[in-house]
Amino acid sequence: EDQRRRLRVVIRYCQSGRYHEAIDEATKLCEEAPKNAEVWNQRAIAWYQLKEYKKSAHDCMQALERNPYHFGAAV
Repeated sequence: EDQRRRLRVVIRYCQSGRYHEAIDEATKLCEEAPKNAEVWNQRAIAWYQLKEYKKSAHDCMQALERNPYHFGAAV
């Protein structure tokens, strides 16, 4: 439950343009719950918004490795 709550925080950070905070929290979650595709996807979104395209693409690939049907990461 704690990880779900923290993922919701990451999503809110991304939605409100707080990308550095989203990356910080998502990085911790990626280490704690590496199988969670959405954590990788949210961090990819934050990297993309900061114009860190290689990092974003890397995280999209990580999300797709965990969930090959993850639409957001595939687009």
